[in-house]
Amino acid sequence: MSDLLRRTTEPGAAWAAARQSFRSQVLGPAFEEAAFYSAFPMLRARGVDVSSHGWTLVYDPATRTTHEVDLVGLASGSDAFPTGTRVTVVGEAKATERPRGLKDLDRLRHIRALLSKDHDAAIAALVIFSLYGFSRSLREAAADSADEILLFGLDDVLSWKG
Repeated sequence: MSDLLRRTTEPGAAWAAARQSFRSQVLGPAFEEAAFYSAFPMLRARGVDVSSHGWTLVYDPATRTTHEVDLVGLASGSDAFPTGTRVTVVGEAKATERPRGLKDLDRLRHIRALLSKDHDAAIAALVIFSLYGFSRSLREAAADSADEILLFGLDDVLSWKG
């Protein structure tokens, strides 16, 4: 902005320089927040038993890494996350400039398996929110496993009625 105000750069050049920061620091978090707040009514409309939801970190002892999970949904009657809790949803929201694909699905399956060590999560639905859509292979996988894989795009997130 200071370069624009001093007129030392053109608007197109300023946008080109700021675009990535805008996407990662503004657009991405805004989409994730919109997806998070629209998730509950959209999942319930699809018949998913979810009474509360939030985000969590899941430790992977094999790789000594932690996975951030944008959305973890708990079954009816659950409002805390102690050992043994029934997890009904594991999901993520992505605003990166590419359609989400099978790699994203594999990641969620891995996280669900990690959660299943301490929780009742083996059949939790896998949910992906994407600002830029989904690959054909992911859409086909979701069509073949409609009870396991749920995909929500920008239109879904913006049109929910909560």
